[in-house]
Amino acid sequence: MVESYIKQMGRHRKKNKNFPQHLQIKAGWYYYVIRLKGKYKWFPLKTQDLGDALKRWSEIETSLKQDLEFDLLKLERDSKVRISFSALVKRFFEDVYSVDINRKNKEQKLHSTVRNYKRMALQLIDHFKEIPVHKVSRQDIIRYHDSLRETPYEANRRIVLLHIIFQKALDWGYLSVNPASRIKKFKERKHILKLTEEILFKDIYPVAQPMLKRAIMLAFHLCQHENEVKRLQWKDFDFSKQTVKFIRKKTGEEICINYSSNPALISFLEYLRTSRRELSTHIICRSSKKGWITYQHFRSMWYKALEKAKYEKGAFKFKEIRHLANTLLKDADIPADKRKAMTGHKTIQANEVYTHPSGTDTIDSSRALSTYRPDTF
Repeated sequence: MVESYIKQMGRHRKKNKNFPQHLQIKAGWYYYVIRLKGKYKWFPLKTQDLGDALKRWSEIETSLKQDLEFDLLKLERDSKVRISFSALVKRFFEDVYSVDINRKNKEQKLHSTVRNYKRMALQLIDHFKEIPVHKVSRQDIIRYHDSLRETPYEANRRIVLLHIIFQKALDWGYLSVNPASRIKKFKERKHILKLTEEILFKDIYPVAQPMLKRAIMLAFHLCQHENEVKRLQWKDFDFSKQTVKFIRKKTGEEICINYSSNPALISFLEYLRTSRRELSTHIICRSSKKGWITYQHFRSMWYKALEKAKYEKGAFKFKEIRHLANTLLKDADIPADKRKAMTGHKTIQANEVYTHPSGTDTIDSSRALSTYRPDTF
């Protein structure tokens, strides 16, 4: 019986071709791979060290070839390391992000995505607690997902995080399948753009504080998010070539925008240069006891401007400026690939999230149909 297993074992390998037969590596962890009953079984060797993996592999190979009634089922049982859900989440953050999940956010400077993951992870721990990971079923996850039906965006993001965590558990040998795979997401309501160019530049901009005016102009004409706008420095601009280069915080990719054909932005930047009084490397800054520092966010200034413009506090959000700019580009017949280059999105699909219906969407279609008519009415 064992001889038949040995004849069937092994498969074509690319990155594992230098390893002995049946030894493979996946996500940094070593596995003993064997074909049983027509299917490949991956037995974790519980190590990331090649020397330890070869030693464990040698023990298994010797036992199989000597036909010492090696218990393959025992190998499978031994490979299933037990761990609680809370312990798994703790290891996930320590290994993947080098973050202590028990520390307060104020004590560690985290990327916004990691900070959001940590927030959701604490919610997941509060629900699944000390349940052994191998006992968390697909039905348990679906029920948890359904309990968050009233907040579809949050529910879907937590399921995504669960999938990522359980995928790591799979790589580490705690699970043999990912119970969070292919769970149907809730339909999310797309953001409805309420902000218009008239509201922004005729109502809000005139009553905004000077630094908020800078933020509005740069966010609109560069089609950028608040994170990028508040970090812009004078050295990022090449005023002779009329270009600006900066790193998008979310993706870490460089964006280069040529604004030589935008007289409005050229005039505004020249106005800022000639009227500059503050000694700060950043274009948008505020005075403090430590000198000139950047803003954490523009929320307070934005709310004050809305109040002066006689709008409710939550009537519009600063992030809608990026949505508005991208939508106006669409109305100007700028194709999606060029809009994507401006906004810094990796895909056209991501850019479409910032593209909204407008009153001009049907004009071209209506014009195309105008030539078709009867001879007389």
